[in-house]
Amino acid sequence: MSIGELIKRRREDLQLSQSELARRVKVTPSTISQVEANQKTPSTKLLQALADTLKVSSSFILEGDLDMSKADKSEFQVFFRKYKQIDSNDQEIIKQLMDTLAQKKKK
Repeated sequence: MSIGELIKRRREDLQLSQSELARRVKVTPSTISQVEANQKTPSTKLLQALADTLKVSSSFILEGDLDMSKADKSEFQVFFRKYKQIDSNDQEIIKQLMDTLAQKKKK
């Protein structure tokens, strides 16, 4: 996944508009649009501001790893441990529920 795609995905996860993200990192909405479309590479300073605002590490943006904020990482780890404890049929139900809720969120 590209840097722009990772930024866009995380922004949408946090329910932020491009304009709101731009305001928080002190750039124009056009800059955010260009970064998300991979038309512009963020500077080191912008990359760090984006990581801080999106509550992830800069390595998450650069490499797509799951080195998110400590709170997010801890919450994810608890969820994942519980998920691994249930049988595959129930895991499939969880996946379907998550897909349904994600689609509902987009509406």
